[in-house]
Amino acid sequence: EAELQKAERTIFIGNLSSSVVTNKSDYKLLKEKFLKYGAIESIRFRSISFQDTLPRKLAIKAQNFHNSRDTLNCYLVFKEYDQKKINDSLSENNSFFLNNHLRVDSISHPIKKDNNRSIFIGNINFEEKEENLRNYFVNKLKIKQTDVEYVRIVRDPKTNVGKGFAYLQFNDFIHVSKALLLNDKEIEYYDGGESSKKITKGRTLRISRCRTTKPSNSIAGINSLLVQNNIKIDKNKFGRANKMLSKSEKAKINKDIIIEGSRAQKGKDIYVKNGKIKKSSKVKKPRISERSKKFRLMKREEEKK
Repeated sequence: EAELQKAERTIFIGNLSSSVVTNKSDYKLLKEKFLKYGAIESIRFRSISFQDTLPRKLAIKAQNFHNSRDTLNCYLVFKEYDQKKINDSLSENNSFFLNNHLRVDSISHPIKKDNNRSIFIGNINFEEKEENLRNYFVNKLKIKQTDVEYVRIVRDPKTNVGKGFAYLQFNDFIHVSKALLLNDKEIEYYDGGESSKKITKGRTLRISRCRTTKPSNSIAGINSLLVQNNIKIDKNKFGRANKMLSKSEKAKINKDIIIEGSRAQKGKDIYVKNGKIKKSSKVKKPRISERSKKFRLMKREEEKK
């Protein structure tokens, strides 16, 4: 419960310059930028990419950062919960800070992903930057920086280097159709934001519409079981708990589920198939029990003779 309350006071800040870790004056500027929304309890820096495989604290102290990765993310926690001030702090999304456009979002109530306004960008460089992608689409589509809601490059959790694809969400779905025309075209790098000068070209991008992915059978099954048995559960808690499970535990989630208050009955075996709850009226008996039964009958008949 304490962690959930803390999440209400926490905001996410992405595409932040790594100089806030190496330079004290830049760190002070970051604090001053968000102090107007309330007193700050803590700032935790994440998604830092290092040049060598050293312990995290030692690498930060030695400033052994990756040469081509100059951005990171952070979680900023306010001391007091003030819904109005926290909502006001989210207005800093898309604000220009230390040569980067920030991505500011709430932890407990994040921006909803809208596939109608989003595109998938594939075949990007593993060391690509969010700012380069943003500037490319802003200049090619001739739109404003504020027309881009956010850019998110999917990164490897261990190395924090990109996996080669990203997602971009616009403020309006009209821009999606124009962006799709840039499919199979080389990315162009610019020296700044809107109406800036083109410098060089890069890899050929693969651009497509975002699609909804169906939930796995195990998750769909457990949700259906909870609804059938009128069990109310906090979706936030269930979602976070589900993320902590390993792949093997997720595969067994629909088999090992125990619902309190419901009595087990013979012949009513519930299982999940293709995301649907199914009940088998017959319970399969072990094969060995049938064989042993036949063997006992044969033995009795021999004894009678």
